[in-house]
Amino acid sequence: MLFEGSEFSEFTQVKNTTDPQLCGTVQSLNNIIISRKNQGIKNTIVALNGVPWPKDRPLKIFQLMLDNRDCQFQPHTAVLTTGSPVKAINSDPIFHSVHFYGVLDLNLSLAPNQSKWVRTFKRPGFYVIKCDLHGWMQAFFRVDDHDFHALSSAERSF
Repeated sequence: MLFEGSEFSEFTQVKNTTDPQLCGTVQSLNNIIISRKNQGIKNTIVALNGVPWPKDRPLKIFQLMLDNRDCQFQPHTAVLTTGSPVKAINSDPIFHSVHFYGVLDLNLSLAPNQSKWVRTFKRPGFYVIKCDLHGWMQAFFRVDDHDFHALSSAERSF
């Protein structure tokens, strides 16, 4: 993905009053990340729709670790195939929640340095993940029943 233009948009900054001693007083939504070096846009989901998956080709299944680290979700954006399991981890020394919105509506509370299996994603769809305690924390997942999808990089590729 390539950003065209001369004026770069910066990601949205929000003031933080929740756990500022650990999370800082300003946080980012990471809603747009553009490389100033080559104008690549990071974390855009690219996917083909309506393309039949070959019956003799197995889906690429992998386990995703969704980490609460430095008061942000990591990764911020992900593409998964149906059948992929997700594990939520809290690497921070404070409480976080992992609230899935979309086809799956699930809310987990994570104590400091705790991890929990979320589940295996069995249905395709788009998911928004938020922390109910820290309003700026957000992540985005797309789950497909094929692997004709990718994330764009700041290096202008996917």
